[in-house]
Amino acid sequence: MDKKERKDYVKELKERFEVFQINLVTALWVDRETGVEYIRINDSDLRPLFDSEGKPNINKKFKDDLL
Repeated sequence: MDKKERKDYVKELKERFEVFQINLVTALWVDRETGVEYIRINDSDLRPLFDSEGKPNINKKFKDDLL
């Protein structure tokens, strides 16, 4: 991936995800296309959050069409 392709890709990601900083080390990422919630702690990988049935957690604001 060249420099321009990388820049375009990063721009796409910034547009796709809404990021809510919870505290200094924890952030909630919400996919604007699917509503799936992910958690990121420190600089670790994004990890999907699951509901009690083991399905990906869909953000409430996304469900209510507010995101």
